[in-house]
Amino acid sequence: MSLEFEQQITLDLTVQKVQNVHCSEDDKNSRNIVIQLTDKGKPYNVSDEKLYFKLTKPDGNYVYIDEDDTEHLYKENGKIVIILSDQATAVGGICKAEIQL
Repeated sequence: MSLEFEQQITLDLTVQKVQNVHCSEDDKNSRNIVIQLTDKGKPYNVSDEKLYFKLTKPDGNYVYIDEDDTEHLYKENGKIVIILSDQATAVGGICKAEIQL
């Protein structure tokens, strides 16, 4: 039985909105984030986009993942899948993250 928890969120390119994602420090089972991008409510195809993910930790350090790191960032069925690394959850508190296309 898998205890892995996959968090699914939708982000629209035309709407400025903060989306909260919960994960626990050092909890490897809460780190999978699946993002559906939309443009004015319609699915946005990310297959041809180069992806970058930046997470700024509460201590001021950051984790930067590009799409060459397929262990932590990849595309699947038109969605973006992010698996947070040990380093991304090493410091407790609220992190700020962004996806760059």
